[in-house]
Amino acid sequence: MLKRNFMIALAATALATVSLGAQDTAARLDRDVMKKRVQERFGALIKERRQLTDSQAVRLAETNRRFEERRRMLIQQERDVRMSLRDELMAQDQQRADQERIATLLDRAIRVQRQRVDLLESEQRELARFLNATQRAKLLGMQEQMRRNAMEMRGRGPEIRDRMRGRVREREQRPPMRRPTPRFRPPTQ
Repeated sequence: MLKRNFMIALAATALATVSLGAQDTAARLDRDVMKKRVQERFGALIKERRQLTDSQAVRLAETNRRFEERRRMLIQQERDVRMSLRDELMAQDQQRADQERIATLLDRAIRVQRQRVDLLESEQRELARFLNATQRAKLLGMQEQMRRNAMEMRGRGPEIRDRMRGRVREREQRPPMRRPTPRFRPPTQ
């Protein structure tokens, strides 16, 4: 009897693990699809708002792809350093905090920031090959706003993501908006 109950528990655990693994895979696929949609929409938005040619849009997508992996790696390093620093500072007794470790973490944080600036400079040099200064400045602003929005969505939890997904679906179903043409008004005397 004990052996039978053990086997049933083992089977239930295996089924739960498979079920959770399937849910995790489905969530990851959903996240990947959503990320791809956002990137495509952002690419189209940049092309439209910055008045890029097809050639510029293709080169921009390639450049973004090349720099994104390095940027993501630096963001992860920065997050790890911040969390380690926070843990060290959260020691119950400030006297117990490892001063050498804190100094090392601060040095690492500064190095990561320097690497991020170096990456930004490299990316701007690359973009300067096919975008003018105004296009690059406006692109930088749009990218920064998008990153802020993404961080805000991550921080607020699933309800915000669900609401944003609904907005993305609504926009995809709407016809593209046209900007009204300015009307000529004769000067007043």
